[in-house]
Amino acid sequence: MTLDDLIAEMRGHGLPALPGDGLPIRNGKIHRFGKGGKKAWYRLRELTLDNGQQQIVGSFGQWHGRDPGTVSVTFDWTGITDAEKAEFERRQADLDKQEQERKARISAAAAGRARGQWAMAKAVANPDDIAYLKRKQINGAFARVTADGMLLIPARKYRRDVRPELTSVQKIAPDGSKKFNTGAEMTGAACLLGTIDDTTRLIGVAEGYASGQSVRIATDEAIPIMVAFSAGNLAAVARQLRADFPDAVLVFFADDDWQIHQRYARDLLEDFDIETPPTIDGMDHTCLTKGDDRVTVRAWHRADANSTPFIEADVRCGRRMQRWKFENAGIASARAAAREVGNAEVVYPVFAARGENKWTDFNDLHVEEAIDVVRAQLAPIVLRLLSAPAESMSESPAPSVSLAPPGEGVAGAGGGDEPSTASIADPSGSPAPSAGDEPGVMGGIFTLGWALSHCALVQGSTDVWDSLNKLRMKRAAFVDMVGKDAAKSWAAHGARRTISPRDLPRTIRGVAVEDGGAGEDHIVMMLDRYTLLYGTKTVWDAYNRSILGYDAMTLARGIELSSRWLKHPLRREVDLDKLVFDPTQKVDLDTHINMFQGFPLIPKKNDAHVDLVLQLLYNLCSHEKNADEVFRWVLSWLAYPLQHPGAKMQTALLFFGEKQGTGKSLFFEGIIKPIYGAAGATGGQHQLEATFTTWRSQKLYVVFEEILSRQDKYSHFGVIKHMITGRDASITQKFKDDRTEANHLNCVMLSNEFQAVPIEPEDRRFLVVEARVHPGEELLEKIKALLERGLIEAFYAFLLEYDVGTFNEHTKPLMTPSKERVINFGRPDWEAFYLSWKAGDLAAPYCCCLSEDLYVVYSRYCNRFGFRSLSLTKFSELLAQRVAKSRQWVQLGVKKQLLTVFHVESDSTDTLSKQCQTFRDLADIRVGA
Repeated sequence: MTLDDLIAEMRGHGLPALPGDGLPIRNGKIHRFGKGGKKAWYRLRELTLDNGQQQIVGSFGQWHGRDPGTVSVTFDWTGITDAEKAEFERRQADLDKQEQERKARISAAAAGRARGQWAMAKAVANPDDIAYLKRKQINGAFARVTADGMLLIPARKYRRDVRPELTSVQKIAPDGSKKFNTGAEMTGAACLLGTIDDTTRLIGVAEGYASGQSVRIATDEAIPIMVAFSAGNLAAVARQLRADFPDAVLVFFADDDWQIHQRYARDLLEDFDIETPPTIDGMDHTCLTKGDDRVTVRAWHRADANSTPFIEADVRCGRRMQRWKFENAGIASARAAAREVGNAEVVYPVFAARGENKWTDFNDLHVEEAIDVVRAQLAPIVLRLLSAPAESMSESPAPSVSLAPPGEGVAGAGGGDEPSTASIADPSGSPAPSAGDEPGVMGGIFTLGWALSHCALVQGSTDVWDSLNKLRMKRAAFVDMVGKDAAKSWAAHGARRTISPRDLPRTIRGVAVEDGGAGEDHIVMMLDRYTLLYGTKTVWDAYNRSILGYDAMTLARGIELSSRWLKHPLRREVDLDKLVFDPTQKVDLDTHINMFQGFPLIPKKNDAHVDLVLQLLYNLCSHEKNADEVFRWVLSWLAYPLQHPGAKMQTALLFFGEKQGTGKSLFFEGIIKPIYGAAGATGGQHQLEATFTTWRSQKLYVVFEEILSRQDKYSHFGVIKHMITGRDASITQKFKDDRTEANHLNCVMLSNEFQAVPIEPEDRRFLVVEARVHPGEELLEKIKALLERGLIEAFYAFLLEYDVGTFNEHTKPLMTPSKERVINFGRPDWEAFYLSWKAGDLAAPYCCCLSEDLYVVYSRYCNRFGFRSLSLTKFSELLAQRVAKSRQWVQLGVKKQLLTVFHVESDSTDTLSKQCQTFRDLADIRVGA
């Protein structure tokens, strides 16, 4: 097979284009490529036979779920003699042996690193100090934490009567991202929560640390849990447990990876541009992509040997062919492992109102509902198994727990009752079973999570305020909308919101109307509308949502009425610091006034409108090489604070470009800002320079247009940084008392300048995108025409339902080519010199040298490129931030002197004096010149 034939075959199997020059690297190592998670891979070698013929051997594929999709490269034996064939097989065996030895060395090195990291970490003293543990509501038992807050979970190989061998550590960052030591041997590695001995009758097996900990908490640590770290590792861990403890009952606390239909639709859209997935009925369906390509899709509902449903799909487009399997990996793997080892059961969580949330394990059940819910589901199962161990599964035709259709979960193993059996489609191909999970109003987003984000209890009543749909409803209506269990969990949840009736708009039959006014001037209105801010001469106007001077109120209402209000025993009074802006709506309204009043728009779905907005946003991102990743990151950044009102993003967006008319302002100011209503703002140079900062009060979103002139680029940058990451904002207002508000302001910056703001080399605040591509007048005109006709409401609805995955306030911005250019543009001259020296771009070698000699080279560099050179002292002190500097005895020539030396780390065995002399010679530095 020629190289061109191989590349064509790889493309024919659906792999994306190879990066770089488009040619595969043939060194026998695994190479991953492609967008996102880099699911495509290959491992190829090129062998030259004795007759001079070259052959490419190896395999390639594309990960889909747990299937690597391996395709072996066909070997061309044409013209190959038996002797040459034997020689080839011998070489192949040698290479395989070398590869195994290389992997063993890498895994040994990974284990060594893990031991060092584990030894340096400390036990968790306070779980609330660890963001991940606090979010998961678990303690840090059996884990350790590093100095920088990284949680470490040990991965060990366990064998009876043998000391456990640490092979890796799972590192969990504060944002929840996880990784193991590179190259670690993880097959069979696990983390034991608890202890196991000959008296242990019940052993639990879970995928994740958090899930295992929740099970331990719910069962009062009655059973030990072995954490396998992944679904694919369950069987290996279970085999070792069964070998060591043949009489123990194994209980698999499985993850319910239920979203197989969603993954089917997602992959068709991402890989073949098919927006509407065809019916899963075992028949061929021809679909057209946006580019009018014809794609044939055939999909089946099937069930594996353990009756776990999955979807199989065959997708073809021209020479491309994909064979996909969408399975519930958590339950399928647990059932397969349980059947293999015997005397085992499978249990998985059941959610009261999961909706479309990706809740899968017992920790999700713990966090989203309550630990008592987990306890209620597991207690009868554990009690039954501890009192009378289950029979071996090898004697049963199927696992003791069946997988119910979406929305009809069964309660775990059911405490000995007959399990509910899911309807499984004929493997030969038939429509999916009816799951009874038709989406409700607004696409089924009425879940517990939705209610916590957008519903508030009306203070002094049992009514509920829906801030999205602008509805005040009775509790019975709320229960009907979200379900009894979800309503109960919402009412008891610590994150439930509360709103004062003073903060609600006027309603007719529960629906907000816009023509509500202040009403007539009377004392009841005054008591309801105004609150005195203690220690000041100001009042809070609940109708206009503003702070008003007492004199101004008196002018508007009259001296007599104002005086009556001031002396009235029912007049409300709060401290100034109790006037807060809390979009999370969690403050005590008996003692506080919350200035936040929700978002003004009601979301209304319209896919056609959303497509236009997405085209505009993608066009803004399209100049970047990683445009797809940038596009998804920006969408997540925009969606997260709408899905979690009050979320303070620790990052900001910077879109720049000298090209006019790309749609930056249209998107960020014309479409996004109206979603926030009065909580959105547009800022400029005047706002940054203003003495008074009232414009920042009660704001969630701000668009800055050309905020920094060339002269002020650095003087105001500290203010911008604080607005992005600061916790509080000082609010100053003319003739009013200064106060402090929590900073919930999320910033977008737009500019036509190349260096709109000075980006630092280690910046973690800005996502920088250069908008160069004009979207076309037709698209812009369509969007402008629909701004007042539902386009903004449609995109608001889209953002509320957009899947942000693990994205949160602290997710670091992507590096883009534009950001790299802006960083390089703003580097100081001395640092540009240092990078050139380190990269080998200068005649002077990158090695130890005298500070005076390096300064000579630096001065030449400045003269050559038109830089203004610094003094020797400033240059040396600044460069000492990059290269170690000290006073050393150095002999250059006959005389030995105490001189200032820069120490460059290297593998050279030359003495310090020799390296300094080498630098002087190669840099052509003449002493005394």
